[in-house]
Amino acid sequence: QIARLTRAGLVVSLGHSDASFEQASSAIRAGARMATHLFNAMSPLGNREPGLVGAALHEGEMWAGVIADGIHVHPATLGVALRAKQGPGKIFLVFDSMSQAGTDLRSFELNGRTIHRRDGALRLDDGTLAGADLTLDGALRYVHQQLGLDLGTAIGMATRGPARALGELQAGKLRPGGAASFSHLSSSLTVVRTWRQGGVYGLPSPLNLTARPTLPLSWRLDLVVRFAPPFLTFIGFPSGSHTPGDVIPIVPCQGRPYAPHRQTNRGGHHA
Repeated sequence: QIARLTRAGLVVSLGHSDASFEQASSAIRAGARMATHLFNAMSPLGNREPGLVGAALHEGEMWAGVIADGIHVHPATLGVALRAKQGPGKIFLVFDSMSQAGTDLRSFELNGRTIHRRDGALRLDDGTLAGADLTLDGALRYVHQQLGLDLGTAIGMATRGPARALGELQAGKLRPGGAASFSHLSSSLTVVRTWRQGGVYGLPSPLNLTARPTLPLSWRLDLVVRFAPPFLTFIGFPSGSHTPGDVIPIVPCQGRPYAPHRQTNRGGHHA
């Protein structure tokens, strides 16, 4: 079944399973390429039985999502996993949240059970973890600020990593003629607003991009950037001649493909 799904172009992820290391390895040989929220709801890494966790870390072609909130996975455990993961597959960030995300809900019903939101997690009446009270920018802040990962690596885990896991090879690049999909983060690494395919979501932008259709929104920007008018500063993984830290003037281009001028960052341009 896994082989048939893979041949049909689907990405098969292994999770919610007590599979042994050999069973997981067999599924990987059949074409599975991802593990669902590493460590949670799966057979653990043991000294004699590595389980699904061991297979996900050992097999280089496997990608693995992780709930980085300090509750679902101990920070020391996550640190060990990040150092142990064989590539080219990597560990990336997921948030495993529910309908409470972005709201002030304290509880809600799911399949006849009450889910309680408390102490940074979603739990059943008996205290069992039911999900994470987490957003992706929260996971990004956690691995950067609490685990000490450099910002470029943390951003890659939230953007480029999951895209590569899904086979989206063009994501994480800035290129003329692509689609403008990116997020504007504050200096505290919270999402202010998001653009997807050139459409803006969130609060009105100081740049008023929605009222300026002549801006170069024909790029593909599946990476995280910071804005500070009139500059755009890369802190992600653009391609071509642009590298993290570049400052690019935002210039009207009358809707034509746009090639920004390179400029040295002398400070003061960051959000």
